[in-house]
Amino acid sequence: MRIGRSGAVAAAEVALGKPDGYTIVLTPLSTLVIQPQILDLRYKTPDDYEPIINVVSYYPLLVVRPDARWKNIQGFVAEAKANPGKLRVGSWGRRLILVFPLLPLRLSL
Repeated sequence: MRIGRSGAVAAAEVALGKPDGYTIVLTPLSTLVIQPQILDLRYKTPDDYEPIINVVSYYPLLVVRPDARWKNIQGFVAEAKANPGKLRVGSWGRRLILVFPLLPLRLSL
């Protein structure tokens, strides 16, 4: 078992290691797509590995307290645009911050 760098060590071992017919990795998509773009990893593109099955679809949720003033994503994005740098956002990891600038584009806001 290879651990470290949020799965990047194991992914590199599989993507670039000598094929042995036994070594596989179960990893989140971010390890294969996002991390190679922001970290200096030995693997860089989908050409370095071959996905064989999507085990689970994972949908992160943007949630707020029940008494928050935002009742939908439009209200949240509008306030963020009106008050740059003032809203605080928590996440499971630092790479999620890449998603937030895309919200207005994805939602046509």
